[in-house]
Amino acid sequence: MIYYTLAALVTVWTIASFFVIALQCNLSRPWAVTGENCSEMLLRWQAISAFDIITEVAIVAGSVYLVWGLQTLLSIKVIVVSTFACRLL
Repeated sequence: MIYYTLAALVTVWTIASFFVIALQCNLSRPWAVTGENCSEMLLRWQAISAFDIITEVAIVAGSVYLVWGLQTLLSIKVIVVSTFACRLL
């Protein structure tokens, strides 16, 4: 259930990010991108980056939560979590 929730969150966020960038300044003519100058594009990219970081941390936290209760060696748990944590770099 955690995996499906995180996968759905990432999917929705990817689609939303695509539309935020694709539909630039003037929504009456979204296809006209040449010569357009949007003052809020930096803010859009900052918001997208912030939510990207949040989803990556959520994925790592989800992996920690999933392996926490397993009855296996700690070294195996560390390998699984560090595999997901490599994405944070």
